[in-house]
Amino acid sequence: MLDFSANKKLQYFFDYFDKFVLSEISEIIYFCKRRKIMSLKGLRSFVKFDAREFLKGKQLLLMRETPWMDYDSGKEIGAKLKTTIWTDDTNYGTDGTTNEGSELDVKIPGLKAEAIDRNNRGFIRLINPTGTVYGEFQNELSLKADGFDLIKQDGGEK
Repeated sequence: MLDFSANKKLQYFFDYFDKFVLSEISEIIYFCKRRKIMSLKGLRSFVKFDAREFLKGKQLLLMRETPWMDYDSGKEIGAKLKTTIWTDDTNYGTDGTTNEGSELDVKIPGLKAEAIDRNNRGFIRLINPTGTVYGEFQNELSLKADGFDLIKQDGGEK
C-alpha cells in the first residue's frame, strides 16, 4: 500500500502530465495540422522535363506500333510506339546508372499505326518530343512526339 507521501508524488506527476505534457502534445498536433493546411498546391505544373536532353545519347529501337484510342469516345486518335532503349550513353552523375533495355511508350497524335516486321525493325528519332514525369516515386515517363524518322542502323540520338 502506498503511503501518503507516495500518493502525493503520484498526484503531482499526473497534474504535471495533464498541464504540460498534454498541452505540448496538443500544440504539436495543432502545428502538424497547420503545416498540412499551409502546404503548397499546383507546384507540379512548374516542373519541366527536358525530353530532348533525356533522349540525347540514347538509341531507340522501334518494336511495334498500336492504335492510340481515346478513352472516352473509343476513337483512334493516333499511334502508340513501343520502343526499347537500345543504348544509353547518358551521364546521370552516378556510376552504373543506365536505362538501357528499358521500354518507352511514345504517343503520336494523328499517326496511323502500322505493323512492324520483326525482322526489319529500325532505330528512330522522335520529332519534337515532350515528356511528363509521374508516379509515386517520380520514376515513370509519359512521352509524346509530333512524329518520328527512321534512321540508319548505327544511328539514334547519339
